[in-house]
Amino acid sequence: MAQLVVKRDSMFVDRNRKYKVFDGKKNKIGEVRDGETLSFDLSPGEHEIFFKLDWMRSNKLQVKVKRDDKLTIHTGCNLTGAKAMLTPIMVYFAPHKYLYAKQV
Repeated sequence: MAQLVVKRDSMFVDRNRKYKVFDGKKNKIGEVRDGETLSFDLSPGEHEIFFKLDWMRSNKLQVKVKRDDKLTIHTGCNLTGAKAMLTPIMVYFAPHKYLYAKQV
């Protein structure tokens, strides 16, 4: 089995909320809390990894893993510092950009 390691950055925004971890449109594989690092097993092959918080989500990462691969992804909220004032705009007009997902 391949391994997916999810590292959620610790931030003031959403600190009391869990991000849902998805592999594909309907396949929820877990939840990650503020500042938490978790590991999940993935079958070898192609996967679409993304994160959701209510109706907002991250970008979708298309990844291909082989047996015994270790894939690390960082996630968090794009609205830090002064950008937090843009929350109403992001929530309603760009909910797919509220969170980020970066492969390391």
